[in-house]
Amino acid sequence: NPGYYSFLAKTHDGSKGFEDVIDEIVCGHLLPMVRQYLGKDDADKICAYEWWAHTRPDTSLGHMMHFDTDEANLKDHHDRSTTRVHHPIVSSVLHLTCDDKSGPTIILDQTPGSTELPSVCWRSVPRNNTFMIFPGDLLHGVLPSGGTGATVESQSRNDDNGKMLAASSTVELPIGEWLTPPSSFGQHHQSRRLTFMVGFKTRSVPDQRSGK
Repeated sequence: NPGYYSFLAKTHDGSKGFEDVIDEIVCGHLLPMVRQYLGKDDADKICAYEWWAHTRPDTSLGHMMHFDTDEANLKDHHDRSTTRVHHPIVSSVLHLTCDDKSGPTIILDQTPGSTELPSVCWRSVPRNNTFMIFPGDLLHGVLPSGGTGATVESQSRNDDNGKMLAASSTVELPIGEWLTPPSSFGQHHQSRRLTFMVGFKTRSVPDQRSGK
């Protein structure tokens, strides 16, 4: 989605089935890992998920540093001094296709409320069918890519209190069946990176088209 449109849906346990493939991926596969990452008390607060997708050449300028926010809330409040910035409780990235030249995602220990420069940077190198989780209020982006990429083992990091800040794990999903390209694909196309992003939310957000 070149315009960075996103879509919102309610989370559920899957006991009554799934609405579509996206719903199955998120609620059937990703949400259980997010719940394990958060712990029961925080996980039980999740009521919705916002998802979007990016595709770009593996050789690219990356993606600017940013915070995942409820932009509809910012749009409706013109007085920034009284505006509360809302974030997902967890942000996540599912790498569907990439190669060893794909730029890594970096996450800084900086939030909108930080008064000092960040002191820690986590670096996650994308691998096909891997899933990364991190707190939704942290500053993050994608570094430019090109040339030969280095092989970096996916890791989890802890802060001083032992709380996991970022995690990466392999997800067993039948994406090959969903993303099978035509036989001619790639013959005249540059390799592209495809990522699926999900923000897990503890509050519903208004529809920016209707204002509801």
